[in-house]
Amino acid sequence: MEDEENKRFISVLSDYGFKIIFADENDTYSLRRALKALVQGEESIKEVQFLRNEFAATSQDSRGGLYDLICEDEKGNIFIVEMQLWPYKNYIQRAKFYAFQKFNTFVRKGKYKYKNLPQMYCIGFLAKNIYPNLDTYYHYATLKNQFGEELDHQTAHIIVEISKFDKAEEEIESDLEKLIFFMKHLDKYQGKEDLPIFMREDWLERMTEKLDRSAMTPDQIMNLEITLAQTAARREGFLAEREEMIQETLAEREEMIQETLVEMEEMKQEKLVEMEEMKQEKLREMEEELEQVRLQKEKEVDRQMEDKLAQVKRAVGEQMKEQVNEEIAKKLKASGVDYEVISKSTGLSIDEIQSL
Repeated sequence: MEDEENKRFISVLSDYGFKIIFADENDTYSLRRALKALVQGEESIKEVQFLRNEFAATSQDSRGGLYDLICEDEKGNIFIVEMQLWPYKNYIQRAKFYAFQKFNTFVRKGKYKYKNLPQMYCIGFLAKNIYPNLDTYYHYATLKNQFGEELDHQTAHIIVEISKFDKAEEEIESDLEKLIFFMKHLDKYQGKEDLPIFMREDWLERMTEKLDRSAMTPDQIMNLEITLAQTAARREGFLAEREEMIQETLAEREEMIQETLVEMEEMKQEKLVEMEEMKQEKLREMEEELEQVRLQKEKEVDRQMEDKLAQVKRAVGEQMKEQVNEEIAKKLKASGVDYEVISKSTGLSIDEIQSL
């Protein structure tokens, strides 16, 4: 990475760069042009007045804060401008907090009708992305319903994700594009002669002069070094806080994983018990079915045996009856009884009687 001290121009994406071009109360021209570009306004902003950037907590348990920049134009419109150099996924929550704090000061005691509230713009320059799933780098948000129809525009949130801006200098057209290109790329140029034509427009040229190291006084250089040291310290603090948050997140995830593993083991054991119970129940059902089949089979065998026995009994009875009738017929024949009478008495035919 190129040493910052060797660069001709100070990066706008720094505390010093941001404040020197946007928070200069003696020269607000570039700020006014930038605000007009950011709000997409048609009319020029003629003047701005810087307001107190510190606000107190509204209750014992709430917190106060410090705006990077807050100002008011000649029409009473309020501009809150923030620069976020490092990743901060909850930026929009902080932006709402800042906006609500200022909004509370608009509402007066008594029978206030909430009419004629000043327009407020909460503007955030973000060096890093917070909406990676969205392609656009410029967001203008007001209160809308589920169909995208605007319900209120009194407070507008403007977010510029600078790292998403990828237009080449020959593609730059609007003042908004000029501003974002300037903020993202100024420190990459080594001299004014290298700057694109549009960056030589008066409002951008004024900002360039303020960020030109070669034109800085000793006092300005000292202020720059102090600011850079403070920024480095804050960055170290941010990185340490971020590392702590990462470690806390990892610890929480590890705890969640362990809890999940315990729950899964408990569920596994419960499932095994449930499966064993189902297995035993199934075995009982199969045993009952087998017993029913066995009993049914025994009944079937008993019935078949009874049928067979009955058949045998009938066969034996018929045979014995036939033998008895033959003995009777023999005796009657020997006694000289008429064959017709014998046939009627024994059921034998005349031929069967003659053959005896």
